[in-house]
Amino acid sequence: MNQKKSAQPLMEKTISKDIDSNLKLIKKAMFDTDEIKERTINIHKQKLMIVYLDSMVDKQLLENNVIEPLIEAYSEQTFSGNDLKSSIMSLIKPASVNCSAKITEIVNGLRTGASILLIENEETTIIASVPTTEDRSIQEPENEKIVKGPRDGFTESLNKNIYLLQKRNKYENLVAKNFEVGEKSKTKISLLYMDDLVDRDVLFEVIDRIQKIKVERVQSSGELEELIEDRSFTIFPQVLTTERPDRASSYLLEGKVIIIIDGNPQILVLSITFFSFYQSPDDYNNRWLIGSFFRLIRLLSFLIAISLPAMYISVVSFHSEILPIGLLYALRVQTEFIPLTPFLEAIIMQIILELLKEAAIRLPAPIAQTIGIVGGLVIGTAIVEAGLVSNVMIVVVALTAIASFVAPVNQMGTGVRMLAFPIMIMANLFGFLGITVALTTLLIHLCKLESFKTPYMYPIAPLNIKGIKDVFIRPKKKAQL
Repeated sequence: MNQKKSAQPLMEKTISKDIDSNLKLIKKAMFDTDEIKERTINIHKQKLMIVYLDSMVDKQLLENNVIEPLIEAYSEQTFSGNDLKSSIMSLIKPASVNCSAKITEIVNGLRTGASILLIENEETTIIASVPTTEDRSIQEPENEKIVKGPRDGFTESLNKNIYLLQKRNKYENLVAKNFEVGEKSKTKISLLYMDDLVDRDVLFEVIDRIQKIKVERVQSSGELEELIEDRSFTIFPQVLTTERPDRASSYLLEGKVIIIIDGNPQILVLSITFFSFYQSPDDYNNRWLIGSFFRLIRLLSFLIAISLPAMYISVVSFHSEILPIGLLYALRVQTEFIPLTPFLEAIIMQIILELLKEAAIRLPAPIAQTIGIVGGLVIGTAIVEAGLVSNVMIVVVALTAIASFVAPVNQMGTGVRMLAFPIMIMANLFGFLGITVALTTLLIHLCKLESFKTPYMYPIAPLNIKGIKDVFIRPKKKAQL
């Protein structure tokens, strides 16, 4: 606490004419980190010191664009003290060069990959940007595989992600607005939209929420999403996350707003509706009949994932009379000697499924495959042979898991699996009546939910006949001649 209080006044100070005291002041403002490096150059009896963070600057750029031009120029010319600073600024080659006397701006420059030029008898410094560009190459996203279409994906570089969108949208009305969030992290974010297509109400609402963020740090897209979304106490995501430039580009052309966070490959799309989470680029890369079929399959998977275990519990516990006599007999034979109730069977198997999924995600790929085989075959077979769970329950849980994984966006698939638990509880208490009440409550919640002033169930609620054509059925493309 004392360290925090002592550092704060330092950030409000300005530098003096003494180059050595300025260096001490900068080091003290950065808590004497060993990352700070300095290099002194004496040119015509004028002392010049270059300060930088060792891990944040590109050493080759610093040498070629800052140090070498100064040495070459000053070996041939002599500048008077009056034009020294302006001469240095004209000689060095970085794209971003500015002056400042404030410690806070100097420290921010150092942390973003700038070199600081301290000049003796000068009360301002020159901040020259020479950041290192260590990032991974453009690759296809692992979490959003498609059958047909482009194979590039967003990376952790803000500028590279903007380039991927600019490359696909060569329109003069593509606008980018830059912000910084986090009082300490100073995370850069970029907001992109099509000026002639964007909904102004949504745009102004997004900008207003970003500007109202008052936190110390924002490190990921998930943190930013939580800070700007309408409701946090719901399992349904109100912001769509994607790593695919083609998908983000299509949303730009629909008038959506895109948020790119520096250091994150996941970009945010808003405003969004429920049906957007069950649409995939493959819908438009295939023929319209095939795309429409698979879109309907995905929407059906939502109903299967949330209601199939509850339906099994209701039928076995309350409403077995609705089954044909042959199926009822086969079901009774399997469940007669099971010591657990259908509800406990379903809960235990769903939890085992989540455990296996988490283990497969956290472990290296070769071991994860082994975990899948062990969980699906060994544990599944053993638990049935031990008489703890029926074969029918294994089938129900397997179909439920497959249906939840069908969602193209992982956010929705995870939420759907969580939603199955309260519906199973209602089914265990009241049978089909409990399922009806649970699904009705769910529908009311979805209809009341909004994403940046856009109804979550639009165009179903409120009803828009023209908008429905791209919800259940992918419309056929027609050439306009």
